[in-house]
Amino acid sequence: MHTYPFADLALARRLERAEATSSARFVELRGRPIATAALAIHDGVAHFAGASTIPEGRRQGAQLALLDARMRYAAQRGCDLALMGAAPGCGSQRNAERHGFRIAYTRIKWRLKPNDGL
Repeated sequence: MHTYPFADLALARRLERAEATSSARFVELRGRPIATAALAIHDGVAHFAGASTIPEGRRQGAQLALLDARMRYAAQRGCDLALMGAAPGCGSQRNAERHGFRIAYTRIKWRLKPNDGL
């Protein structure tokens, strides 16, 4: 069992289970991290999330490489379904489509501004 910096044993056990089914990766350029991405796996489904790249690291193929690495990792662990989310028309959508993903549906996110009457 891992040692965690807190005494909540139930939470520690949940984290251990998550470690067995999730993965985080990053890309370095000249020894400096420029991009990161996460992967969660459950019951044969791979969920790609948490992709980000620092501004000066963009347009160098980091996210495409991370997506490729996570897809290979998921396939090696028996995943036969993968999903991810991206804003319409963004770089993440283009990278996903380069790897064979297709839009399943479009989701709209709503937000309430502080002075909108509530």
